[in-house]
Amino acid sequence: MAPTIGPAPNSGLSIGGARARGTAVSVDGADAVDNSINAIRSTLSQEGIQEFQLILSNYNAEYGPRQSAASSTSLSKSGTNEFHGNAFGYFRNRAFQARKLLSGQVDPVTGNLNPVKQAYTRTQSGLTFGGPLKKDKTFVFFLLRVYAT
Repeated sequence: MAPTIGPAPNSGLSIGGARARGTAVSVDGADAVDNSINAIRSTLSQEGIQEFQLILSNYNAEYGPRQSAASSTSLSKSGTNEFHGNAFGYFRNRAFQARKLLSGQVDPVTGNLNPVKQAYTRTQSGLTFGGPLKKDKTFVFFLLRVYAT
């Protein structure tokens, strides 16, 4: 029996009803899509993005021919002539998240449908720091990100 191969990963980003692989993604001008399966290679943290643009139709030729849904471009943060930094945290826990509308379990004794929240907990925290190495010439930007589920 031959080993089976599961479905190819995708970004999960569906725009305009198109498949998740229908979005072209670039980061700092470089293509961020795996050409073999047309899925996003990696993503930046929200704290590492300076700006982004999402183009839904009428693409210019500069964005290429591969997207059927949208073109997403991101620009990462960089250092400046002043030192800046921040700490961030995103926290999701079943104790205070809403449950899905049809989520529940049937009580085997009474047959009633009891509402159940999903056991999904995620913590993302980190630090950013940027500044000059040599004023007006060389800059640095660091992003430290920690995940826990």
